[in-house]
Amino acid sequence: MKNYGEFHDGAFEGLWIDGKTAHVFLATEGRERFVIVAEKVIALAVDGVKAGNIIFEVLEHGPEELSYQDIQALYALEDSPSDKAQGANLIAKARNEGWRILEINPSYGASCLVLTSSLELLSRKAWLERYVLDDSRLPTTAADRCSGAAVLHPSRGNRGHDTYSPATHRTATCFR
Repeated sequence: MKNYGEFHDGAFEGLWIDGKTAHVFLATEGRERFVIVAEKVIALAVDGVKAGNIIFEVLEHGPEELSYQDIQALYALEDSPSDKAQGANLIAKARNEGWRILEINPSYGASCLVLTSSLELLSRKAWLERYVLDDSRLPTTAADRCSGAAVLHPSRGNRGHDTYSPATHRTATCFR
């Protein structure tokens, strides 16, 4: 188990789900901002979100450390024999495929569990450069911008309209 101790008494600032990728926004007590990017998310559970979520601990569990309690919380399983069998099957699959869990436990507010195939901790600046400011990810035409892709480019001004894409489950501000 890996403990991200730098986040104790820090803040759970938010979560952005982009298809099978989850971006978990965290800050240290000294207000240094980071994002944990979970790729190929299998399951996710967030509970108790409040204004001012304070982190007690952020943990990463490897495949061999997954427990029935983790799977039970992620899939809302009961203590019935069928749910226990389903949980055992999910644990076996998770271990076989190398899945891991990101666990955020609160002192106050939100808790979070993410079952995923990979986790990466990035500074907020590195995250912005990779996921927001990377021009290679931007569409090249107005038609592309408003075809459902999520695009927000600050240099294009703040006038636009929102469009929602059921295919990607994202909302974009489109500029004309």
